[in-house]
Amino acid sequence: MKPFLILLILIITNILVVKTSNGQELDLGTKYKFKSATRLKPCNSVGDIVEGTTENDIEKGWQFFIEKKIATGYVISFATFPSSFHGSVALNLKYTKTADERPIYYFMPLSEKTNVDIFRNRFFSYGAISAPFKARFPGGEGNEKRYFDLTSNISLGISAGGGLAISNDVSNHILLSASITAIPINSGNTKNFTGSNTSVTALSPAISYIHQRKTIQIGLFLGIDILTGEIGTNWLYKKSPWLGIGIGLNLFSPNVSSVEQSD
Repeated sequence: MKPFLILLILIITNILVVKTSNGQELDLGTKYKFKSATRLKPCNSVGDIVEGTTENDIEKGWQFFIEKKIATGYVISFATFPSSFHGSVALNLKYTKTADERPIYYFMPLSEKTNVDIFRNRFFSYGAISAPFKARFPGGEGNEKRYFDLTSNISLGISAGGGLAISNDVSNHILLSASITAIPINSGNTKNFTGSNTSVTALSPAISYIHQRKTIQIGLFLGIDILTGEIGTNWLYKKSPWLGIGIGLNLFSPNVSSVEQSD
């Protein structure tokens, strides 16, 4: 239960941190959206208002990136309107790029900070997953007593679940996985059922949380190893969940499908 609570607290904390901008400082490279309609003026790349221009209508939900921070506000660029968006051709020419492919910028004053929220892409992801380290926790009494155990056997398997993209560089995945792994067996962890040191194959279902920032991934895994036969019956950790922790480049190799943009 304790590993589950730790994993749950970390997931909730991360969600709360990235949930909304709440009028705080906005970050370069992160995609935002307007919470309500407003009006903004075109500017150049350093924030100077383009002479002879008037304010243009900005609709609720339009997505944009912060390109530059200046003393009085922000230089922003709008995300490309997809072809499925009504009037996308005209909107892209007015808000994203000119006919000769020059980027279009808009000036957003500081007063608009409370009118924006982080834009998140929700998607379904699947792929190979690994848990480099497993920690099993002590418990039980008498002949069933088990001790803390840390192993470095790598579990590989197939996983699937939901993903949340915070920006082009940051994403989170909550996954269900099923892995096949090798479990070290000896007399100490089988109540003397076997006298030799060996390994047996186990099914290892798990729930996983992967936080990815650029190419670096941090993973938390909560699972249980299922052994069959008499060895499985005598294995001391048969009902004990394990907690996996990993930091690296290839904990999860995702494929993304069914992309759904947040509203």
